Amino acid sequence: MANWTASISKTGKRIAASILSLIPGSQLPRGRISDYRAWSDAREARLPWPARGWDQWYIPVREAEMVEMAPPLTADGSVNPVYRAAQCYRYPPLFLAHVRNGRLLGSDGVVLTAGGRVLEESTFAWELPPAEWPVFSRLRVPKLKQKPGAMLTLLSPVSAKPNYFHWWVDTLPRLAVAEAAEIRHFQVIVPEKMEGWQRESLERLGYPSDRWVTFGEEHWQVESLLLPSFLGYSGMVRPWAADWLRRKIGLPKSASPKRRFYLKREKAGNRRVVNEAELVPILKSFKFEMLETEGMPLGDQVKLFSSAECVVSIHGAGLANLLFAPPKTRVVEFMSPHPAYTNTCYYSLCSAIGHRYAVVFGTHPGPVAAGTAPRRWLDDLIVPPDALEETLSILLGR
Repeated sequence: MANWTASISKTGKRIAASILSLIPGSQLPRGRISDYRAWSDAREARLPWPARGWDQWYIPVREAEMVEMAPPLTADGSVNPVYRAAQCYRYPPLFLAHVRNGRLLGSDGVVLTAGGRVLEESTFAWELPPAEWPVFSRLRVPKLKQKPGAMLTLLSPVSAKPNYFHWWVDTLPRLAVAEAAEIRHFQVIVPEKMEGWQRESLERLGYPSDRWVTFGEEHWQVESLLLPSFLGYSGMVRPWAADWLRRKIGLPKSASPKRRFYLKREKAGNRRVVNEAELVPILKSFKFEMLETEGMPLGDQVKLFSSAECVVSIHGAGLANLLFAPPKTRVVEFMSPHPAYTNTCYYSLCSAIGHRYAVVFGTHPGPVAAGTAPRRWLDDLIVPPDALEETLSILLGR
């Protein structure tokens, strides 16, 4: 009953929003553009030749490409169906869009034309049909503010949250799209609230704070709004983007990385290894150090992982630091067995850099109701010690 009521409420808001958008002077979104490149090409084609190139345009940066990943290593040699499905992925073509007098709406950073049409590429809502995009349920928008000059948006639903992995993989590489387009003179629109590591990452990539403009739950019209493509489905790591991040961040020189780390999650309130005490003797027999990276300064994390030989961890944001590890680093990830929460993002990251990736599936300590898909991805795991020992023996030998 509650779900039915919520559905009616959402539908009612969408209907009300669509009606309100038709009122003269309304600034609510009205319609969408599913393919900005096709739309801008058609728009330009209607203009006299000398008038083209000033208004709505885009710069192609990279063609679509297919990436094939080697199967993950497992103790029994089997390949989980979710991993098998992820072995081949087609990355979309990339471009930098220019929207003259483009509008930016809300902390999710949805981009609209001056006339109020939503650019589908800006929504990051690819799993939802357009009718369900949150932007079309708005009944009001903040007062419009005019912003002169050129600004590039890094905003999206995942950038608005201080998520370590999504910041590195889904957000920062969009700057590489602008650099590939050879567009350099712009301010960068960033989330209103950023953690220290987000600020440091921008500075280390060559974008100091005097180039930032912060944006929250606002509504701007930007004279020259630049929208860089998302690099692909969230969590799939484009190899050239990983190379760009590693080059720009400035990795320390490490002639012989030899350190082996087990990443603990003592400060985390979820997704912990329940039987960690059983695993510690095994890990120590392979000469692993027990580390906690939460709260560690970014520079220290970069330096630490640049010396890695092998990293073991339950699925978590700390593994995003594999970006800074030398190629051929061995990686063992503990994963939920529930297919709805088997996450292949670090499998993709390891493949992009050239790490050797292995997965060990655990079990959840609590019962799972039959026929349901409970939100287990934050739950703790019980990791089978034998599977861990066998996996480490394959990767490292004795």
